Amino acid sequence: DLARIAAGNVRAQRFRLTIPLAIAALLLIGVLGFYLFGPRKSPPPGLATAVVQTEPGGAMVILGDRVERSPATFRGLTSGKHLLRIMLPDFDSIETEIAVPLAPAVFKLVRSKGSIQINSQPTGANFEVRRGTEVVRRGKTPALLRDLPTGRYEVVAKKDDWKLTEPVEVKRGEIALRTFGFANGSVKIISAPAGATVSAGGKAVGTTPLLLDEVKPGEVSYSLELAGFKAAAVQGTVRPNEQSFLAARLEKKLSLERGQVWQNSLGMRFVAVGSWHISAWETRVRDWAAFCTARGRTLEQVDFKQTENDPVVKVNWRDTSEFCQWLTEKERRENLLDETESYRLPTDREWSEAAGSPNESGDTPEERDGRTRDRFPWGQGWPPPSDAGNYGAIEGSNDGFTTTAPAGSFSANSLGIFDLGGNVWEWCEDLYKSGSRWGVLRGGSWGNKSRGELLTSYRNVVDRGERDVIYGFRCVLASEDEER
Repeated sequence: DLARIAAGNVRAQRFRLTIPLAIAALLLIGVLGFYLFGPRKSPPPGLATAVVQTEPGGAMVILGDRVERSPATFRGLTSGKHLLRIMLPDFDSIETEIAVPLAPAVFKLVRSKGSIQINSQPTGANFEVRRGTEVVRRGKTPALLRDLPTGRYEVVAKKDDWKLTEPVEVKRGEIALRTFGFANGSVKIISAPAGATVSAGGKAVGTTPLLLDEVKPGEVSYSLELAGFKAAAVQGTVRPNEQSFLAARLEKKLSLERGQVWQNSLGMRFVAVGSWHISAWETRVRDWAAFCTARGRTLEQVDFKQTENDPVVKVNWRDTSEFCQWLTEKERRENLLDETESYRLPTDREWSEAAGSPNESGDTPEERDGRTRDRFPWGQGWPPPSDAGNYGAIEGSNDGFTTTAPAGSFSANSLGIFDLGGNVWEWCEDLYKSGSRWGVLRGGSWGNKSRGELLTSYRNVVDRGERDVIYGFRCVLASEDEER
C-alpha cells in the first residue's frame, strides 16, 4: 500500500476495487429485495368433495358433467359453485346451485302429480280408481281427480249390471281423460273355411259368418269348431256403439273325428263303433314290419307264403301291446293324435260289440264264454256263406285260400269291419278271468272248422305268452274319456 502511495496510484486502485464491489452489492440487494418484497404467485387450490343423498334413494344425480346414483359421492372437484340436477321417475326434478366443498346433504324429492277426468254416458256411474289391489279414489261421474301421484292406474266404472274397465296413465301436470259409454256394441265373426260353430261360455250362438248385435262392452272370447279342423278361439274388446271384427283361419285336423272313418299314418282304416273306433281289418304284415324296423326287431318268418297285406301271425299278447304303444307314440309326435288318444287292443266286450253282440251277459270273458249258441260273425245259419270270410278248413269251403288271406278279401259286416270271423284269431286286452295268466282270442281262424269254435260267443283261452301261425290282432283307437 505504501509503495502504491509513493507511486501516486492511490485513486486508481481504489476505484478499480470499489466498482465491482458496488455492482455485487447492488445485485445482492436486488435479489434479496425481489424475494422479500416482489410479487408472489398464489399456490394452486386444493381438490374438494361433495356428498349428495336423496329421499327416496336411487335418483340420478348430475353434478357438472358427472353422473352418479344417490347416495352419490363426487371427489376431485374444484372449490366453488357447481350446478346440481336430481331426477327420479314419478318425482319432480330438482335443479339448483351448490357450493363445493359440500358436506353430506339430503334432498327430499316431491312426488309428481297429475289428474284424471272421468266421464260417462249417461252420467252418474260409480267408479273406482285402483293401483294394483289398492282403491285410491271412489266417486260418481263426472269427476276430476286432482293430485294423483304419477303412474299407471285402472279405472272401473259400474252402472246397473254393467262393469267396464280401462287402464290409464297419470303424467306430471297433465289431465288424463277416460269416458265410459254404457251402450252396447256388436261383434262380427268370420272363419276360413266358413260354417264353424261359434260358442260363448259353452253355449252355441251361431255359425260363421256371424254378426252379434247388442253385445256389452268389454273383453269377449268365442270358440270356433268345424268338423275336420282344430278348434280355435278368438278374443277382442267390444266398445260402445262400435263393431268389433274377429277372424280365424282354421287349421286342418289330421286326427280322427268321433263317428267318422279315419285312416292313420300306416294306412290302417278305422271305423266308428259308438263313440270309439276299431280297425276295419286285422293288423297286416306291412304294419308289423314298420314296427319291427323302428324298434330293431327281426320280422319272424312263417312256413307259408304271405303278402304284405295278409294279417301278421305268430304274435303274442305282449307283442301286440308293444305295437300299440309304439304306434301311439309315433303318431303323437307327428301331431296325428293328442295326449288323450291312444291305440290298444279291444276289450272282450268291445270285440263282441263290433261283431254284432253288444248285450252279452256276464261280468268276465269266462262268464260270457259260449253263452249264445246260434250267432256267428256272419249272422245265423251253418255253414258260413262263401263270401263270409276265410274258412278254408271247413269241408266243402272253396274260398280260394289255404292259409291267411289279404285284408279286405271278403265282405265287411254292417259296420264296415272285415274278418271278424276266420283268417286269424284276434287277441283281446282282458284276462279270461281275474287273477289268471290266461288271455282271450276271438273270431276263429283259417285253420278252424268246428261250429262251436266259430260262434261269436266263443273265447279261445291261451297263455298270453304263446305265439302261433293262427294268432293275430286288430287295434282300437280310443280316448281316455271313453267308457270301456
